[in-house]
Amino acid sequence: MKVAVASMGTVPEALVGIRFGMCSQFLVFDLEAMEYVVLSVPPHERHPEGVSLAAIRAVAGQGVSAVITGDIKEICCETLQNLGSRSSAGSRV
Repeated sequence: MKVAVASMGTVPEALVGIRFGMCSQFLVFDLEAMEYVVLSVPPHERHPEGVSLAAIRAVAGQGVSAVITGDIKEICCETLQNLGSRSSAGSRV
């Protein structure tokens, strides 16, 4: 099973990214192999929606089963679920 974590850094100890579409990288953990890779998401400056789409494409391309992030738009969550991934967002304070 693979899990993608929106990340503020490139090491497992890094903070979870506060917003799915604005994260510049994800850590993709392969729980069976006990390994991870850093997945960089190219910036998209024209439209904020383009950033979320780039993140969805990048994560979906890794074949992840779940995504952990701080906050995620409902449309992004639905799109990931349609592609076979579940998302888990942290609660807002």
